[in-house]
Amino acid sequence: MGLPPAPVCHASLPVTKPPSDDKAKYIDAMRSGRTKYRKMTPNSDVKTRTYGCLAIITGTAVYEVTAGGQDRTVPLRFTAIWAKRPSGIEFVSWQSTGIPNQ
Repeated sequence: MGLPPAPVCHASLPVTKPPSDDKAKYIDAMRSGRTKYRKMTPNSDVKTRTYGCLAIITGTAVYEVTAGGQDRTVPLRFTAIWAKRPSGIEFVSWQSTGIPNQ
């Protein structure tokens, strides 16, 4: 993802964690193989908007995941946020919500 030249931001953003998981548990599940993302397919509605040193990417995608030994196909709606920092481009946030089968 290429961001246009922008001033470096020095703002702090609030961080919240879901009650059932945290960064350490997520990384452990990935490293141990309990969770494996086999394929991630974005749909054609993915949009990127830039605001100074931030890029917000929204859209829908279909993920093929193995979790707890079970294969699943997961359609979801997502928001990803990237920030241009003095150290480079940083992945700041990911939020996704499953889309129920119609």
